[in-house]
Amino acid sequence: AKKPIIPITSCVKLEFIEREDKTLIKFMATDTATTMILGILTEKDNVKDPVPVCIEHNMMLSLLKNLPEQPLEINFEIGHCSVKTETGLYDIITFGDDNFPLEPEITDPIKFTMPSSVLKDIVAAFKFTADDELRPVMNGVHFESGEKGVFINATNAHYLLRKKVNIDVPEFSCIFPKSSTNIMKNIAGEYDEVNISIADRNIVVNKGTMKAIFRRVEGMYPNVTAVIPSPDNAKTRITFQAEHMSKAIDRLSISESATNLCVVEKKGVFVTMTSKNADINITAAETLETKEERGED
Repeated sequence: AKKPIIPITSCVKLEFIEREDKTLIKFMATDTATTMILGILTEKDNVKDPVPVCIEHNMMLSLLKNLPEQPLEINFEIGHCSVKTETGLYDIITFGDDNFPLEPEITDPIKFTMPSSVLKDIVAAFKFTADDELRPVMNGVHFESGEKGVFINATNAHYLLRKKVNIDVPEFSCIFPKSSTNIMKNIAGEYDEVNISIADRNIVVNKGTMKAIFRRVEGMYPNVTAVIPSPDNAKTRITFQAEHMSKAIDRLSISESATNLCVVEKKGVFVTMTSKNADINITAAETLETKEERGED
């Protein structure tokens, strides 16, 4: 893994916020481009003399992963904290929060709520994105809302995913960064729906006590509507069963073609896909029956 640009960002910041008879323990981690915040409520009596503190996350995770489920007593002092368990005592170095990055400000965002299934679709779309340092917009997933509906777009300049989702949201356009993938997957797995806030520089995904803030990918996304013909203008339109199509393509991969391409030929209601590898003289072919077809052979 790459070393953090700022050493303090290798830490998790703990902040204690009093709320009536409870105390919210706020955990925040960031690499300056992505910020993750998690809150845990505990009884006010469980927290005494709270002060913000930063703990090196790998050290703390290594300890917690190897501890069985049990109450912990954590005492913070200047420069270190002690973690007391039922069977042991551990001393861990800590830092002040003076140099820890502040939580990004979100000004005048567009806000809406959407099903977690849409967030999962955005995560899945990253399979179609590029890994191009010169064109960062191609590395992200474009999420847009307009007159024709809400769409998820992803492309690496060789193939393109464009999926329409049925949700009622304000008009917007943003590009999710690839670094958001794992965090969004975790949030989508916890809740049925999520709250989205889109500001000039950041995208916020939150629900319950979890909040993720991603820096938007800057730039203009390619006009994908110029690549995909509209249904009315398409000369040929074919509908497959997705599972049959996917398995057929997997079987064609035995040719291990250097171009990773297959030739598609339509004859009536049947479509033949062929893949060749001239170097090792292998040809693979699959014929599928379409559910619906329209247009020229």
